[in-house]
Amino acid sequence: MKVKKYYYKVVRNVDGCYLASIFKHRYSLVYVPGKWTEPEIGKIYIFEKIEDARTFGFSFPTEIWKVEAKGVQLAMFCLVPDFLNREEYVEEFWNSKKLLLGKSTSVPLGSFVAKKVKLIERVE
Repeated sequence: MKVKKYYYKVVRNVDGCYLASIFKHRYSLVYVPGKWTEPEIGKIYIFEKIEDARTFGFSFPTEIWKVEAKGVQLAMFCLVPDFLNREEYVEEFWNSKKLLLGKSTSVPLGSFVAKKVKLIERVE
């Protein structure tokens, strides 16, 4: 029997809506506990270890959730926060499959990406 593997997702709780984006745009995802979330474009960043999720933080309160994930692979690059608020950069980043000079950076330690995730339970 295969043991189910769990990952960790850092989200913000904004009036009961679970968000990971810093900026709101058409590609921003809203996570609903117990339901699968799949992005229209790109993948979802997650952590394999809770210790790595703890080191990832914003300047505002966040929660860490245990998640199920499908289509998991190691993350190599992410968009620099200054460019996350521009839909065209999000599209270019995920569609180009290459590093966007000046707009990309290496990911936080322990980062993975998944095709879809399901929030299971809040752990912190």
